[in-house]
Amino acid sequence: MRKGFDNLFTYLNIPLDKQKVIIDVIKLFKESDQVILKKKCGNNYDGVDTQELSGSEKTRLHSVIIPRLRSSYITLSTLEIDGFEYNKELKSLEDSFRRTKKVGTVANLLGYFHNLYSFEELDGVVKSLKEEESKAIYAVCGVLLNGEDTKEDTLAKGERTKVNTHYLPKVKSRLKKLYPERGSKDERVEEVTKVPLVPVRKIENGSDTLDGKVLDVTVKDDIGFTKEDYLDIVKIFSSEEFKELTRLQMPLEEIIVASLLHHGYNGKRFRIEDLEKFLGIGREDIVAIAKKSTETYRKAINDKINEYETHLLKLITTGNKGE
Repeated sequence: MRKGFDNLFTYLNIPLDKQKVIIDVIKLFKESDQVILKKKCGNNYDGVDTQELSGSEKTRLHSVIIPRLRSSYITLSTLEIDGFEYNKELKSLEDSFRRTKKVGTVANLLGYFHNLYSFEELDGVVKSLKEEESKAIYAVCGVLLNGEDTKEDTLAKGERTKVNTHYLPKVKSRLKKLYPERGSKDERVEEVTKVPLVPVRKIENGSDTLDGKVLDVTVKDDIGFTKEDYLDIVKIFSSEEFKELTRLQMPLEEIIVASLLHHGYNGKRFRIEDLEKFLGIGREDIVAIAKKSTETYRKAINDKINEYETHLLKLITTGNKGE
């Protein structure tokens, strides 16, 4: 018998005459949640014949299942067991437990990516964002990123929109970088979550177009960029400097900001004001990303130098001519 919940009723401080309340609530849970409880606490919830939980199951247990049991017990323990009000409250609880966001909605992030990524993979990427960004995503998607137990009412005005327009594209970008072999099984997901770096450009009948309109070199779009600007950006993103930063495995946002501000193309560089419009983020964010990119670049170069030095010294000391 593993340590932890020796007995669910003891753990929750449930008296003997109220244990039926806990059993009744557990019966309302989804089968997968009941399985987690039985694995952790045993078939009779007495700590006998328990099993080890996975990381996502532990998260589900402590962030959703146990809090639900506690809050449900507080509500039901004041009512007469099996009475009219008791049964009415049970039905209300059942409806709330089983009410989830449909697969494919942003709130259900696991379903949004059509289960291409595990909870642990998605959660790791969300946690890698800035604190305010990850908090907003958890508020919209829930701690298990499945659209349950959301707290959208805690968000400041405009944050819900930022989840769609700023934070979700970051998640998508980092997932693609970490798991390039996965790709997307759904063009709709690919289109909706595309990083909004460049407005939609394509070639039609040999001419460059922006949102279906032929561009003139001197005509500016709604953010003040011309066709020439976009062509320069494409060349910057195709440059050897950009590719080298990518090979150093720097974060995508750092590569983009560093390339546009510092490297440029053929002597042309973009200003912070340009990046504010182009990337749709504030000046402080751009400055922070730029500063962070110098630290990341310095570390990456130092790692390369250390790797070279270690390898060279090994060749010298062993007398090998190569490996």
